[in-house]
Amino acid sequence: MRRSSRLICGFLLLSVLLLLWPAQDHHTPSFVAESSPGTKPGGILLVTAHPDDECMFFAPTLLALLQNPHYAPHVHSLCLSTGDADGLGDSRALELERSLDLLGVMKGNRKIVNHPALRDNITTEWDAAVIGDFVWQYITEHNIKAILTFDSGGVSGHPNHKSIPQAIAALAAEMEAPFASDPSSPSPRVFTLVSEPLFKKYTGPLGAILARL
Repeated sequence: MRRSSRLICGFLLLSVLLLLWPAQDHHTPSFVAESSPGTKPGGILLVTAHPDDECMFFAPTLLALLQNPHYAPHVHSLCLSTGDADGLGDSRALELERSLDLLGVMKGNRKIVNHPALRDNITTEWDAAVIGDFVWQYITEHNIKAILTFDSGGVSGHPNHKSIPQAIAALAAEMEAPFASDPSSPSPRVFTLVSEPLFKKYTGPLGAILARL
């Protein structure tokens, strides 16, 4: 019994040490393109499906960007619904505003969409054309040069989440033709959050070891 307890304690201690061990310092990607004098710097747009996505899934990335004075003024948030599945859309929209206040996203760099084709629904995928219209409008109005969003797995498998990268991929394909003739205005780069398999999400302390490996 004592031997088992020692093994468990040793395993937990190893996991904690791995979590505290400094991660390798990777070069931060250049999200914001260099701008010539007199031009507006390019922006970084987070595209999410519901209020709480920004803090549940993207908080570490947002905080890393917003704590960097070079990036902070250029970080934007586009949430494609009010999260009204349970009739709490107004409350959740207010919660999103407060969350973005705490994270540090400027008030002029936010938009919450309330569209009948983009309702919070755990069983329905959203219309790619509708998503593309809102994303296209935002990136052109705010000179967006990089987009952050979900990958094809949507992190949690939520069909609303999964609809976003599909729509952005279709939009990017459409954008390539006009931008190809103007090298000075390339289409935005797209960065996606990697969906981890379930066994890695729910392995407790072992997750620390798997993350480092």
